[in-house]
Amino acid sequence: MRKEKREKSNPIIFYLITLGIGIFIFCGSFYFAFKFFSTTPETQQAAPTLPTINKFTAVINKIDNDSIKIFNMNTESFIKISDNVEIYDKDNFTIPRSKLSIGMIVDAVSDNSKIKSLTINKNSWKKSHVNNFKFDYNSNYLYYDGKKYSFGENVLVMYKDNLYDIRQINPLSVITICGIDENICAIEINKGYGTVNFLNADKIIGGILKVDSKSPMLLNDTKTLELPEGHHNISITGDNIETYNKDFFINDNSKVELDLSNVQFKFGILKLKINEDDCTVYIDDKKSSASEPILLNYGEHSLKVEKEDFNSYSRNFKIDNDVKEIRVYLYRKFGLKDTIIEDEITESLQIYIENSDVPEI
Repeated sequence: MRKEKREKSNPIIFYLITLGIGIFIFCGSFYFAFKFFSTTPETQQAAPTLPTINKFTAVINKIDNDSIKIFNMNTESFIKISDNVEIYDKDNFTIPRSKLSIGMIVDAVSDNSKIKSLTINKNSWKKSHVNNFKFDYNSNYLYYDGKKYSFGENVLVMYKDNLYDIRQINPLSVITICGIDENICAIEINKGYGTVNFLNADKIIGGILKVDSKSPMLLNDTKTLELPEGHHNISITGDNIETYNKDFFINDNSKVELDLSNVQFKFGILKLKINEDDCTVYIDDKKSSASEPILLNYGEHSLKVEKEDFNSYSRNFKIDNDVKEIRVYLYRKFGLKDTIIEDEITESLQIYIENSDVPEI
């Protein structure tokens, strides 16, 4: 039996297939390597960022229907919180916003600049209706109720929702102070005091002052008056003025000046009856009419009447009625006349006294 002849495979085909597979693998590897190294950082996927937690002490500055405004005591800046924020009391129990009040000291927690929670500071306190206090601005201390409290440059001072200079607080004011331990963090002025100065009060005779229908006082004893902020009314009466009423408003540490020279003074008429004509009259050292009625304000005045060859007349008087009448009597000077007449013919001296001859010398 004859054996069949086995056909030999073509090596060229094998080499071509192997080469093709190698080229394919090389090109694929080169493509993916080039794409990976040519990718920009912007197109690469960023790694997840961990939240930044920040804690700081703050003071509740303002509470609205939809927001809370706090004062960061570390940065001395204000932060308005509009979103919902978790609020906790000193025991870490959740409380509603209605439990917060202006001046409360809280520990704030923020997450990437967003306030997440407010917790009332465990060591914080609040004292309301504080008066009879004293500031020592050199040492930065406030003395109240036998205790000493310190305050720093970052203390928050508010008056009617506005920042206020702590050195301008009137010692008579009523304030609320909030702090931690022995340190004051915030001061709110609840009721301030201002000053009223009365100018030219000495022009009013027997002046009586009444403030807000309270007990009257002598005007000359109260030329400066301290009053709480708000609307006030004063009434001033005097012997020489019509009743003076004034309404005004006092702000904390403000000064109001009332010039009492502008009040309506009372006037009276002076009538002079002089026994001589052609007289010169002086009222309060000012030349005045001798025949016409003189209008003068109520009070003390001086009078002087002069006429040649007559003794002058002087006196003080008081206008306290609508009409004042004064009778003046001038008396001729007693003695020789000031002039001496010489007789030219006889060359003898002639002296006259009250039109009577004196014998020759």
